[in-house]
Parts: sequence; C-alpha cells; structure tokens
Amino acid sequence: METPTTSREDLAPNDLENGSTTLLSLAALAGEIGADGLAEEARTLAARVAEGRSYVACLGQFKRGKSSLINTITGFDILPVGTAPVTSVVTVVRHGERSVRVRLADSGWHTIKPAELPAYATEDQNPGNSKGVRAIEVFLPSPILKDGMCLVDTPGLGSVFDANTEATREFVPHVDAAIIVLGADPPITAEEIALVEQVAQQVEHLIFVLNKADRVRPDELEAALAFTRRVLTERLQLEAPVIYAVSTLRVREGNRDGDWDAFVHRLERLAAESGRALVAAALERGVQRLKRRLQDMLARQEAALTQPLAESRAHLAALREASAAAQNALRDMGPLFDAELAAQSRKFAERRVDFLQQALPQAQQELFAAVDRIQLRFGPAVRTAAFEEANRIARSLLQPWLQASAREAERAYREIATRFTEMAERVLERLNSEGVWVELGLADLSTIEASFEGRSRFIFTDLLRISSPAGIVPLLRWLADVILPPSFVRKSAKADAFQFLRELLTVNAHRVENDLKQRIQDNRLRLEGRIRVALKEILRSAEAAIEEAQQAQEQGEAAVAEALQRVRRRRAQLARL
Repeated sequence: METPTTSREDLAPNDLENGSTTLLSLAALAGEIGADGLAEEARTLAARVAEGRSYVACLGQFKRGKSSLINTITGFDILPVGTAPVTSVVTVVRHGERSVRVRLADSGWHTIKPAELPAYATEDQNPGNSKGVRAIEVFLPSPILKDGMCLVDTPGLGSVFDANTEATREFVPHVDAAIIVLGADPPITAEEIALVEQVAQQVEHLIFVLNKADRVRPDELEAALAFTRRVLTERLQLEAPVIYAVSTLRVREGNRDGDWDAFVHRLERLAAESGRALVAAALERGVQRLKRRLQDMLARQEAALTQPLAESRAHLAALREASAAAQNALRDMGPLFDAELAAQSRKFAERRVDFLQQALPQAQQELFAAVDRIQLRFGPAVRTAAFEEANRIARSLLQPWLQASAREAERAYREIATRFTEMAERVLERLNSEGVWVELGLADLSTIEASFEGRSRFIFTDLLRISSPAGIVPLLRWLADVILPPSFVRKSAKADAFQFLRELLTVNAHRVENDLKQRIQDNRLRLEGRIRVALKEILRSAEAAIEEAQQAQEQGEAAVAEALQRVRRRRAQLARL
C-alpha cells in the first residue's frame, strides 16, 4: 500500500503561495526565451491561484441556454443571450464590483461598459473573433462567487462557426469543474458526449443540467432524462448520474420549481467544500504542463544552435511547408487507432466468454453446497439466503477476474499507445525525405506518458429487481414457499438462485468488459491529445529556436557559444524549479 499523501483539501496557504512563486519563476523564464504566450499563461494561473479562483465552465451545444443559465445563477442580466449562436469568446464571470474588462491580442486589458460587452463577446458583432479578443472578464457582486468560484461562459458546440467550437476545446485544459448544459430536443449530441469524455479525463466534478425543461411535456421530459442517463451511464460508466431539470425562464419569472434549488445548492456546496481542492489541482496541472513545454523549447534551442546555419535554414523552410500537411496527416491516423481498439474489443469479448464458461460450473457447485448448509427451515427465508449466497459467490468470482482483466487492459493499451506513436513518427517522416522531423526531435514523442490512467468506474450491480421483486407473482411464490414441503422449496430455491447467479455473472462480466474498453478509449483520447499538443509544440518551438540560432550564427562563433551557455543555464534553472 502506498504511503498516504496530503490531500488537496489539506494544503496550507503556504503551499499555494509556493506554487504561485513557482509559476512566476516559470513565467520569467518563458519571457527570457521569447515564449510570451506561455509566460502570460503562467502569470494568469499564478494570479488565480493566489486569489483562490477556480473555473467552473458551462459547456454544451449552442442554443442550450448557457449564458442565460449563468445570468440566472448570478442574478444579473449581463451576458448576451439570443436564439442564434451568440457567444464567440470564452468569458469568465468573477466576484467583484460590477464591471467588464476585455483583453485584445495587440494590447493589454481595457475596461468597457457592460452595455458594450456584445460588441466583443457575440458572433454577430465579433464574427469569428475578428477583433482578436484574448479574454473577457465580467465582475459581479454575486454571493455565489464570493468564495472564489468563477463561472465560465463558453461558445456552443456544433454551430456553423468552427472557430467557436475550437475556442471551447482550447479552454478545456483550464477547467476545474464543469456544468454540462443539455436540452430535451435533442437530449445529448455526439459532440457533447465527446466533449464530456474529454473533460472527465481531468476533472472530478461534473454537474449535468437539462435546461429549458418547460418547453416539453412532462412525459417528454422524463423520456429525455432517461435517455441522457442511459447514455452517460454507458459512455462514462457513471452510476445513476444526477441530472437537474431546470427552466431559467421560469426561475426568472419567480417560479423556482423543478430542480433549480437543488442545482444551486450543489454549486454552493462545490464552492464551499471543494474550492481549495480545485485550485490546488489547477496549480498541479499547470506547473507540470508549463515545465514540460519549457523543457521542450530549451532542448530545441540547444539543438538548433549546434547545427550549421545552412542546415538550420533548410530545416526552417521544411518546417513551414510541412506544418499544415502534418495536421492533416495526424487526423488520418484516427481510423488506424479505431481499428486497434476494435481488435482489442474482440479480445475482451473472448475473455468474457471464457470466464463465464469456466466460472459458471464452479459457481453452481459452490452455490448448491452453500444452500445445503443453510440451517433455516422457513421457506421464504431459505430462498432469501440462497439469493444472498449467489450474490456473495458472484462477487468473489468477479473480483479476481476484474483485477486480471485490468492488467490485460493496461498491457493492451501500452501496445496500442506504442503503435500509435510509431504511426505518428512514420507519418511525419514521410512528409520530408530529408528527415527534418527526426532531427528536430520527433523521437521525443516516445517519452509522452503512456500509462494506463483513470480509475475504474465498474460498480457491481446486485440486480435487486430480481432478488427483491415486487408484484403479484413474487407474492404467490412467497405463499408457495410457506406452504410447500421444505425439500421442494430448497430445490426450487437452488434452481432460482443459480439462474440469478448466472445473470449476475453475465451482466457484471459485460460491465467489467465495458468498463475496461471505456478506460482504454479514455486513455486513447488522452494520449491522442498529448501527441497532438506535443507536435504543435515541436513545430512552434523548433521554428522559434531555428530563427534564434540563425541570428546567433550570423553574428559569429562567440555569439553561438554565448547563446549555448545561456540555454544550458536556463535548462539547469528549470530543473531546480
């Protein structure tokens, strides 16, 4: 067993202060090497850690009413709303005196009037973010925000504006918790499911809200809720996920019916009980992400400085020509990974069949022996005890198989991850016959963490509908167990309990299989995302490194030697942080 570690909730203020100091050191180092975007990201994270701010993002398809939901939660009509896709820029709603500020790409923060917000935040007045808005912050004196929780309004998925969807996906790494805003028509889309799967890989707290519940009949609402629960259970392996059915329109009219109060209480509890843990998790993720990116940049700067100038120029030209083709080639690898996953799914199905074939005879023998040992004579009590024994035996057989299957899933995933990385390398090698990609460090892809991450979501189901059914038939069976001879009742209980045991093993074996397949899929998405980010960083940092190396080499050997010494000193400094 591992040594217990301090939980994020138990972190002292000094721990967050030290984390902020580390982030500011990373920002300074990034600024020295010209990575201004990375430096700004580090400073922004340091500021929100110091202030104890956590980001709870509203995510979902366009027209779900995300902006209206935030307006209703805070009690202020400030975010633009409408029937067409409205939000085009990620907007952070924080606690403070009512005000709005906007940061543009070519300048710093500017305070604007709340009435001017649509000019910067909406697709209608800022199409495709043509104004270059980097960030928008809205300050409101709302009680629910006073403990540091920030509500984040994101552009909706699935609209005709691709830039909006991309803006939301790029913000996902900064999310600490998420409100998934769904609807009744359609209940949940494939794109929403994919985004939820992506967010679930990094955050623990997912809150599901079905908005605009007043627009459908009660029976249609129940059908939408049931469908959404089933999809979330199957895709995320969530056990009985809670979905709050609300209507912001009715709340604003003074009708706090439905699940509104329960939903707000859930948010308040999240802010009060988990706010510090969310900030600590954001700090941990951010420091790791920033250090990794800086390490890559410095390594490429050193490599570029040791190459001849003519060779560096050739590499730079090749990089610029190949970058667009690289992204297209990476998308083509998706079907190859899908094929690998399909092959593993077939193997898991075979393992399940083999397990059931071997386990059922053993389970039957053990169950019948256990029923024979039952000392009770009252018929219904004998039957109840037999079903309890079936449940116990099913658990005892499934647990070892689950552990063995998890080890097999990890081995399979590592094989897939290795092959996927090799595919990425081969694809990019083909883009340039001179081997530019390899010499720039494409082999670094092999260092991307490929461990089998994520906790199991498998929960044993007792099938209470069978073991404790309701209705006239169970009542008649109970009477028969009272009236019929004990030997007959015991024989009947054996047969029924074994049938119950068979279904227990079959259903839960399927659930184990699905859990493992889902964990592999989650890890696939995580690995794929890491590889894509790594490749983008390779392109970006290599281009910057070569440009800097060109400048140094043009100034002579002394300048190159000085630049090399400077890079190596920074690498040592980064290692100490």
